[in-house]
Amino acid sequence: MSDIESHLLSLMTTPLISILLNFTLEHEVHKKLAESPKTSQELSGILSLDADKLNRALFALTFNGIYTFNEQTYKWSNSPLTDALLDDHKCTLFRWNTCPYFYKKLAQKVSIIKDVQHKDESCESVFVEAAENPDLLKLFQDAMTIVTHGNINEIVQAIDLTSASRVLDIGGGEGGLICELVKANHHITGGNLDREENRASNEELIQSLGLGNKINFFSGNFFVTIPQGFDTLTIKHVLHDWNDEDCLKILTNCRNALEIGNKLYIIDMVLNNTDPNRKLQRFFDVKMMILGNAKERTEENFENLLRQAGFRISSISKARMDSVIEAVAI
Repeated sequence: MSDIESHLLSLMTTPLISILLNFTLEHEVHKKLAESPKTSQELSGILSLDADKLNRALFALTFNGIYTFNEQTYKWSNSPLTDALLDDHKCTLFRWNTCPYFYKKLAQKVSIIKDVQHKDESCESVFVEAAENPDLLKLFQDAMTIVTHGNINEIVQAIDLTSASRVLDIGGGEGGLICELVKANHHITGGNLDREENRASNEELIQSLGLGNKINFFSGNFFVTIPQGFDTLTIKHVLHDWNDEDCLKILTNCRNALEIGNKLYIIDMVLNNTDPNRKLQRFFDVKMMILGNAKERTEENFENLLRQAGFRISSISKARMDSVIEAVAI
């Protein structure tokens, strides 16, 4: 088989293999095999799965470098790959990015590429659908929590709050970013603007860290208004959920809440065709397109939106996969 044929075969089988692996991770096959090697019959009895169908799925995964099979004992074991997925953080991120929900959306919406007039739903639909599906909601929330903490140290270091006094995180979810910023900058007080349903988890985190007198939760909608009285705003992994028109509304509201010279820090991926992570960047860009009428953006894209909203970019720093854009209100 030629290299091209091998590549085509790999592309053909990748979606199925990803879905099968996701299924076995959901049912914790890898955790049972970490205890000891097991036959398909043993696994099916423990996990309440069909033995024959599980056996066939495991063979498909094994011949793609996932799991191992002993021909003498007929028992399955973990491979280095599934050993790595014993790390709950890696496992959760893989499951979120290969979950059936995403593949269903992909099958439904990939045709939007040919429709230049198409106006798709926003990523708001993902949050609505997740709220109606407890398992999907938990997977989404767990994945977002891991993403928040994955590069938090680099983000905190990149945000210069030396001259700041009051910092508001926009769409900050449970409050992970603003808590870390306040912990690292004792002279500031903070706020988190998000949906009312996030108040309880946000206040629980704040109290657990002893920051109850330093951070306040603001219930609201960043499309309507952003609380004033803050000299610095942060917005992490929010703008990529929205199209340019919606992003401009958010950024304009940010500008209306700030005085000239105040700062806005955007934490998001910045597309760059020479970046070592460019393959993954483009995966996430298309994923945002499929999940809703959203996108990852280039530096030029950000510069244009910020200029229209009344900001200028003063610096861009890398924080692993993310970038931290410092924009000054003009």
